[in-house]
Amino acid sequence: MGENEIKVVFNFYENITPPPKFATFSEGWRHLGNYIETLDHYIGSQLHKNLDPNGKFPYANYATFKGSVERIVKDMTEPSPELVQALIEGHGLPGHQINHPGGYLELATNNNLPLAPDFPPKMDSTFILMAFQTKEDDQTDNADFEANWTKHCGLDEIEHYLTKTNKKRGRYGIYKRFTPLRPFHSFAYVFRCELVDVDREDTNLKEVLEKIQQLPVPSGFTRVDSSLYFIEHVSPM
Repeated sequence: MGENEIKVVFNFYENITPPPKFATFSEGWRHLGNYIETLDHYIGSQLHKNLDPNGKFPYANYATFKGSVERIVKDMTEPSPELVQALIEGHGLPGHQINHPGGYLELATNNNLPLAPDFPPKMDSTFILMAFQTKEDDQTDNADFEANWTKHCGLDEIEHYLTKTNKKRGRYGIYKRFTPLRPFHSFAYVFRCELVDVDREDTNLKEVLEKIQQLPVPSGFTRVDSSLYFIEHVSPM
């Protein structure tokens, strides 16, 4: 876990009630981003919006930072007064919104080359985001999942769809959480995959995601969600 290794923070938003000072969730997110951009270890963020208006997580943020694991953990567990104030202004008081932030290391990618921070952002692409959780109260053996993560993330099903529709896949990676589970109930692993030039309204693509969601996972694991997103906002602009 070197200082030069980019750290990723995924934040899945389950309840996006706008904060009191802003008309929309996105406006509050951008306000918070104005403060985050002042942090010297910050690289950038890409706010992903769920294509399904009734999706489990309407938004998911993909943010990247440099520096140590310890600093990211401290940001999340012992935030500075200035960060607390920015969070309250941008998201509301604790409980106003429901979100699941966590710090992650890039465990593997499709070509074994670093993917994060994935700039410049692929604004015209569609992204699959998939979240996995492990049981909180047992020492789940993660070896099977990590050795066979492409199977558990449904890569065969994705590749079959892309071949059939003559579409392209961009890069993908699997991320492993290093921050504590509590208090945010962050997910143990997150998968992110870029799809290029796909039809976002294609019902067959949505059926692929539904099929993947039903694939078996190792004992002790839960596939929390598999959804399609696009990038709505980027920080810094």
